[in-house]
Amino acid sequence: MIKINIGENLKSIRQEHGYSRRKLADLCGVSSGYLEEIENGKKTPTIEILLKISKVYQTTVSMLIGEVNDDISPDMRQLLIRASKLNEKQLKLLNEFIEAFSNDDNSSK
Repeated sequence: MIKINIGENLKSIRQEHGYSRRKLADLCGVSSGYLEEIENGKKTPTIEILLKISKVYQTTVSMLIGEVNDDISPDMRQLLIRASKLNEKQLKLLNEFIEAFSNDDNSSK
């Protein structure tokens, strides 16, 4: 059996989102002690827990476990994390803003 220690990555993502361990635990329906054990590498989360955490962060399990596309720059990764915190209206505005830049780039060629 392959054991993947993803605790450090989960802790980093939690902190980037500004969540306390207790808040994340409440949102996922687990104890903060259990999350602490995961973050410290003492326990391995079940797929059910990873799915709950990914829903809270609106991301994928792949990102949670540190499986990243090497083609994505650190700046792009940070942008994606920040965008995951936006509500639907904010995402729409961001998309329109980015689209305006894309259209501007196309017209200047």
